[in-house]
Amino acid sequence: PEQIGAPGRNLTVSLDPNAPRQVVYGRAALAGVRPFADVYASNQKMGLVFALSQGPCVGLHALILDDTTVTLSSGTVTTSPWANKVRLQTENGASDATAFSSLASASSYFDSNMRGRGIAKAFLEVDYDEDMLAGGFPQALFVWDGVKVYDPRKDTTRGGSGTHRFDDPSTWDGDGYDNPALQALHFIRGVYENGQRVFGLGVPASLIDFAAFAAAATVCDATVGGGKRYTAGGVVTDADDREGVLDAFGAAMGGAVWESAGLFTCYAGATQASAMTLTDDDLAGGIEFIPAPAFRSKINTLRGRFTDPARDWRENSTAPVTDATYRTEDNDEIISDEHPILLVNSAAVAQRLTRLELANRREPRTYRARWKPKAAVLSEGDCVTINSSEIGVNEKARIIEFALDQDGFALMTLRTETDAKYTAADNFSEAMPSFERIDRYDPRETITPAGGD
Repeated sequence: PEQIGAPGRNLTVSLDPNAPRQVVYGRAALAGVRPFADVYASNQKMGLVFALSQGPCVGLHALILDDTTVTLSSGTVTTSPWANKVRLQTENGASDATAFSSLASASSYFDSNMRGRGIAKAFLEVDYDEDMLAGGFPQALFVWDGVKVYDPRKDTTRGGSGTHRFDDPSTWDGDGYDNPALQALHFIRGVYENGQRVFGLGVPASLIDFAAFAAAATVCDATVGGGKRYTAGGVVTDADDREGVLDAFGAAMGGAVWESAGLFTCYAGATQASAMTLTDDDLAGGIEFIPAPAFRSKINTLRGRFTDPARDWRENSTAPVTDATYRTEDNDEIISDEHPILLVNSAAVAQRLTRLELANRREPRTYRARWKPKAAVLSEGDCVTINSSEIGVNEKARIIEFALDQDGFALMTLRTETDAKYTAADNFSEAMPSFERIDRYDPRETITPAGGD
C-alpha cells in the first residue's frame, strides 16, 4: 500500500492508465489523472481530459495555471497570457453524467459514450499560440471542493433531522464536505458503482457507531476563532494504506478513528465527560502506574506539518508551539519534534492541532490494568474517572487501548486527561496547561547524597 500524505504527490499529473481511483475530501489542489489528450482543428487546438475524484463532488473552486490562479468567464480564461485561449469545462461526478459534447464533436477519438460516470473530471482546451506556449504547455492545477458526504445528523432514521440516507448518496449534500468526522464515515462506508464497491472499506451500517460520528462532527463544526474548529482537505487513493487513512482522519480532528470489537467509532478533540468512576473494587488484579512520560520521548516544542494553500498548496510548517514552563521542567533544554497532519490545509487548524498534540504528549500519567465486567461497556476513546486509594489518585483519564478477554474482563491502557488543553488549543492566546508532575530520573544528572542521607 502507498502511504497517504506523500508531499506533492497530488501536484503532478499522472498518465498511468492503471492509476488507482482517488477521492478528494474537503478542498484540495490536484493535477489529476489524464486519460485522454488529442490535437484537432487542423492542429490549432489541444483537448485534455483530467479525472479528478470519485463523485458526486461539490465542484471547482479555482483553476491554477503555472502557479497563477486565473479568472474565468463562462468557462473561458480571462487572465493573461492565456486570455481567450484556454477554456475549461467541469463535471462533478454524477452517476448520470454525459460526455463533454464539444470535445466529442471536435475530436475523432472522443465520442459521446466516453462519459466517465461517477467520476468528477475537467476538460481543458488550449489554442495553439507560439508566444503563449514558448515556455511549454501550462501546468494546470484544479482547486477542487470534494466529494459530498453523508451526515447522520441530517437523517431522521439515525436520530437526526433531515432527508440524508446512508444507503442513498443522491440524498447527500455538500454542507459537511470539509468535516473530517464525516469524511472518515464516507471512507468507512465506501463507494459503490453498479452494486460493486470501487473505493473505501465497505463497512455495513450495522457495524458503525453513528452516534459517535455525529457527536464528533458537531465538535468539528463548532465555531472557534471565527472558523470551524477542525477541517480537513486532501486526496485519498484506493492504494493508500487503510489504517493510515483512518489515522489521518483522526489526527485531523484531534482524536481518533478505529474499529473496536467489530464496531467502527471515533472521537474528536474536545472536553468529554467521564463515563464512569473506576475504583480499587473494580480492579481484577493489580494496576500498573507509570508516573511520567519516558525520558527519551518527552518534548517541549512542536511544529505541525500541513498543506498550505498560501504556499502553492505545498507542505509548510506551523510556528513552533512551546511553553516556558515545559522547557524549565526539561532543564531549559529545547527538545523539538514535528507533527505531520496529512489531511489539513488550514494554518489555523494546523496550529490548533499542534497545540493539542503537544499537550497530549505532556500528559503526566499512564495506567494499565484489568478491570471487572463493569468496564466492559466502555470502549477506546471514552473518558473515565480513576479513584484509587491504592495509588492515591482521583483523576480523569482517557482510554487509549481497550480489549475484552474471554471472561468479559476489560484490559485497558489509560492516559490522564487534562481538560484545560482543549481551551489552550482553541484559543492561541491562552497559556498552555500545566501538569502535576513527579520528578523523573534523568540519567544525565549525578546526584550526590548530602550528610548522612
